[in-house]
Amino acid sequence: MWLIDAFGGRREVNKIRQWGVWYGVKWWQKKDKKTPLARALTIGLISVGLLDRELRLKKNVERPEAPLNNYVAEHVEFLEIVDKSLEVIEMDRNSVEILSSGLQLQKWRLQVAKALVESSPVGGVFLEPLAGDGVLSAVMTQEIGIKKLHKLRR
Repeated sequence: MWLIDAFGGRREVNKIRQWGVWYGVKWWQKKDKKTPLARALTIGLISVGLLDRELRLKKNVERPEAPLNNYVAEHVEFLEIVDKSLEVIEMDRNSVEILSSGLQLQKWRLQVAKALVESSPVGGVFLEPLAGDGVLSAVMTQEIGIKKLHKLRR
């Protein structure tokens, strides 16, 4: 698929997962296990097989290799921003909204959305997460053009 090539191949795409797991472990170890963030991280770490039944780490997770691809590097930079934010401030609704907006505008995410729209049959239906913000709709209108979107509506 051209999208994997755009992200630098499978090895680079795998780095996205590796960095997410590494930061997930880092954040999970620091948080009170009763917070919503820690509970979500616990579920994620169980699903990738890193926590045992007693919620202990089965193995150490090493810091992943730095990404070479710009899209992957952008995502890792975003995770670093989240990491620094968690260290400096108490996350409130406003902080989460700002980070959410930043995530939605990442080029790698927009490329994935573009690939999905372009590969869909005419008349396909897309549901945008957090539909109230309209970020994907606005970008798709600019990237693909209004003609394609009108065809999709019919």
